[in-house]
Amino acid sequence: MRVNRTQELGRGGQIQNRYSFAIMVSSSLRRLWSAVSAAALSLRGLARRQFITRNRRLAFVLALSVAGIGIAAVHISASWFSPGLMILPVLAGGLLLWPRALRVLFGIVAVMLGYDVAQAGQRTGFGIVATIAIRSSLTCWQGPGPSSAC
Repeated sequence: MRVNRTQELGRGGQIQNRYSFAIMVSSSLRRLWSAVSAAALSLRGLARRQFITRNRRLAFVLALSVAGIGIAAVHISASWFSPGLMILPVLAGGLLLWPRALRVLFGIVAVMLGYDVAQAGQRTGFGIVATIAIRSSLTCWQGPGPSSAC
């Protein structure tokens, strides 16, 4: 009887495979690791596709800074983080972002101002809210530049 290289004769002349069951069945830890790595690769691909342009990367950084300032203005002392500090990302966005990303940034600023007014009350006064709102509306009409057609 001719024996294949991957098979051997066992007891009673029966052909047995050299590969054991333990090799053929993967462990749960290996399956978990492969699922985690597949999810990480998928997230990495999504991030690469979303942040392909400078405009999107800058908008993401400015949105994170607005969210950080808004949360810090409520939970940390006013001498460190004033809600009026949110005007700085609005100004930077007005100079560097295209209209769609700028409108999204304005929406995030409005949400964070609402959060500050709801949580901090008198610390976020009408003057700060009005200043940021007026400056945001004027940012769209500042002249030649990426966001001049807001």
